[in-house]
Amino acid sequence: MITDIQHRMYRVTRILVNKGALKRQQFIRNTSIRCINKSEDQIKAWYEIPGPLSLPVIGQLLHFLPGGWLYKRPMELQELLYKNYGPIVRLDGNWGFDPIIFLYDPEAAINLFRNEDPLPNRPGFDSIMYYRKKYYNESDDDPSGLIIDNGECWKKMRHSVNPVMLHIKTIKQYANIMAEVAEDMIKKIKQLRNNKNQLEGNIFTELNLWALESVGVVALGRRLNCFDPNLPNESPVKKLINVIHDVLNATEKLDFQPSIWKYIATPDFKKGMKIYEEHLKLNEFFIDKAIEQFRLKEGSNNKDKSILEKLLEIDRKVAVAMANDMMFAGVDTTAATVLGLLYLLAINKKKQSKLRKEVLSQQEKRPYLKACIKESLRLFPILSGNFRRTTKDHDILGYRIPKNMNVVIGNQHLCMMEEEFPRPTEFIPERWIVDRCHPLHYRNAHPFSYTPFGFGVRSCIGRRIAELELETFIGKIMENFEIEWFGPSPKRTRASLLYNRKVELAEILYKNYGSIVRLEGGIGMSPIIFLYDPEVALNIFRNENEMPVRPGFDALEYFRKSYYKREDNPWEKTTGLITEHGEPWKKFRSTVNPVLLQPRNIIMYTNALNEVAEDMVNRIRSKRNENNMLNAKFNTEMTLWALEAIGVVALGSRLNCLDPNLPRDSPAIRLINAIHYVFVLVEKLDFEPSLWKYFSTPIFKAAMKCFDEHTKLSDYLVQEAIDQLKKNESNDIKSDKEKGILVKLLEIDHRVAVIMASDMLFAAIDTTANTSIATLLHLAQNPEKQIKLRDEIRSKDEKKQYLKACIKESLRLIPVVGGNFRRTTKEHNAMGYRIPKDMFVMFANQYLCSWEQQFPRAKEFIPERWIVNKSDPLYYGQAHPFVYSPFGFGSRSCIGKRIAELEMETVITKIIENFQVEWVGPPPVPTRTSIVNHLIKPYNFKFKDI
Repeated sequence: MITDIQHRMYRVTRILVNKGALKRQQFIRNTSIRCINKSEDQIKAWYEIPGPLSLPVIGQLLHFLPGGWLYKRPMELQELLYKNYGPIVRLDGNWGFDPIIFLYDPEAAINLFRNEDPLPNRPGFDSIMYYRKKYYNESDDDPSGLIIDNGECWKKMRHSVNPVMLHIKTIKQYANIMAEVAEDMIKKIKQLRNNKNQLEGNIFTELNLWALESVGVVALGRRLNCFDPNLPNESPVKKLINVIHDVLNATEKLDFQPSIWKYIATPDFKKGMKIYEEHLKLNEFFIDKAIEQFRLKEGSNNKDKSILEKLLEIDRKVAVAMANDMMFAGVDTTAATVLGLLYLLAINKKKQSKLRKEVLSQQEKRPYLKACIKESLRLFPILSGNFRRTTKDHDILGYRIPKNMNVVIGNQHLCMMEEEFPRPTEFIPERWIVDRCHPLHYRNAHPFSYTPFGFGVRSCIGRRIAELELETFIGKIMENFEIEWFGPSPKRTRASLLYNRKVELAEILYKNYGSIVRLEGGIGMSPIIFLYDPEVALNIFRNENEMPVRPGFDALEYFRKSYYKREDNPWEKTTGLITEHGEPWKKFRSTVNPVLLQPRNIIMYTNALNEVAEDMVNRIRSKRNENNMLNAKFNTEMTLWALEAIGVVALGSRLNCLDPNLPRDSPAIRLINAIHYVFVLVEKLDFEPSLWKYFSTPIFKAAMKCFDEHTKLSDYLVQEAIDQLKKNESNDIKSDKEKGILVKLLEIDHRVAVIMASDMLFAAIDTTANTSIATLLHLAQNPEKQIKLRDEIRSKDEKKQYLKACIKESLRLIPVVGGNFRRTTKEHNAMGYRIPKDMFVMFANQYLCSWEQQFPRAKEFIPERWIVNKSDPLYYGQAHPFVYSPFGFGSRSCIGKRIAELEMETVITKIIENFQVEWVGPPPVPTRTSIVNHLIKPYNFKFKDI
């Protein structure tokens, strides 16, 4: 039920929104002026932000229980919140969960993000942070990674890795090896196919193997052998893949669902700590092995050095932390994106044909491939939005959002708004490349609606790697297969931040309450304010303190800081970019930024990632049946690729994830499974009501175990990489340009390097795999886009404009997360409400990306919108710049953005080069819950040889 005041506010908001649909710029201007001209007595407090009715003790939980209007409607939640409450929505905290403000106004969101402090706080992964600081006895000054760190620790690490990770030449150096990985994946797909050309097995698992192999190339500087058909299940590679899933599941339960693990060691908490430990150990194994290999071949030129090597030269701790981050974040995400794009291409055969034509043309720029990926990320983003914990007060849409408030920008919902992207539900890659005057042009949407890699300094540092992986692999798929889909649509999800909600949460809130919505806290959760006004959200984000707080992953933070007990705990001083905040985050980010944000440090992995992508293509080819469908789980395959790819970057070595003989108990498989499980557990503990902060619930115990597993596996892989570096030291002295990320970070700070590598192994697997899957889905659903992309790939166009546009569009449709999330670090006045410090604010980027007023034909996969002339109505610049932010915003944006982009571009390129990707049957249905978006099996892809 909505109060009279809320009804009046909602009616006014809806009138404004309807006007905005006709005259978007005027609406945004009026909104901004209305907010600016509010006098102090007119600014409302954050708790007056519209939101579902809240009751004592249980807060807003009643709406999600049987009989509640949001019960079993997680898919519609964001849409319902927006429709009912407008562009800003409040979800109150309870059960260990802080309040969150959802923003569905991209202009408000971008103002918030832009006005944040230089160190924006991206909440989340508290349980990982806890594990590293408490269990692992990590020093507060040591970097935990860009994913979980905040503040000075994050800043130091980000500054250390930026020069390496964001340098284009560093990423391009992995193009060839990523192409090799993609080729291997193609071969594996062919091997997995049955007589109907369907994959025998889980395609997502196969994509995870590809993603792991790809990210291993970048993170570790070597192949992980994920495609080995004889790889045992107990091998580090398979263990790592499994544990990455476990870590994601654990953090999902501990950090993104209501939980009391911060008060009581719940079963999920205990399980998460064990998973984190397993993941850390596996990462350390691969990283140490990579480092040992580097030491054996010391003496090579700097330009040939991997990211890991370069980071090791800067700070060992930073290098390891960055490699950890890449191995964590670059597998599931990339695999999921590929899966989504393959599906879209399969059900849009004209787009697929168009992309294939571009790929086969061998042009270097490949604008259509990039557009397919972009459109896929628009429809199936890895995350549903940008998340911040405000670092200062903000006045947003008439409300004052205080410091330390969690804010989520509903980017995924924004990307599905007709006013943002015309025909938002359609897969139209052309929207990313058509002329600016075209009504579909992506820039007609608010620029903040589509942000699949986050926003600002906290945007994904591995974006270029992911894009390279996606473009390479999708290119190879298009070259080799015609992808088809049959049967029911796969189920799709985006990051569920609380109450087991899924894709529709932002839409539900917006449609019911307008541009600002409040969700009361309860059962261990804090209140949350949802913002649907990008300008308001941007104002909050921009006006935050220099160390913005991005809430989430509390369970993972607890595991790292308190649960994990070991003498050599790398998280003793900092828990990494995922879970860290404040000065430790700033310090860590400052350390890794020069390495991870240096374009040349990313480009150097181009050849290695090409190799991984080639291997992935070969793996796809080898796993096809007579119908050109995989005899394997495609998501698992893509996760293996993502792990292999991020392993190359984070560890500087191959993990052999794509080894056709890879045993189920291999570290790679175990790590991937752990990462999946981590996300599930983090969702339950930190983003759904939970008592884990008060006592040890079963899910908490499971999360601690999962975190421990993930930690052990990550430690194993990281240590293996480091050991390899040591072995290669005397024989291979490289110049600084040739040193990989891990090497450079190890040279700066060994602890930071280990944590960063571990975080990369954690955050770059499911995310990259999912994004790559989403991009492949969009290309499969749109054969003409696929043909166009293939033509670009064959043209050998270096710019790969259409490929990048495909990834961008895919991230707009299916972003990695649903929005940007913050805990305010100061008070804010937003849309007439005063939002206090320490309030959770969510800007629903994913939902805003679906608005027609932001992206014309928003539901369509139109990569052209990202490359067309500014005069084209489809031009993406027509949207508010804060609507699309798939890699986050500001200083807390994804540090692995360039890595992720390189990985995705590489693997998408290889797949499109080798296959005509098709999708058989109806489109997927978004129902799965996770803090990152996934397409749910069956993955009805067909990979037809070209």
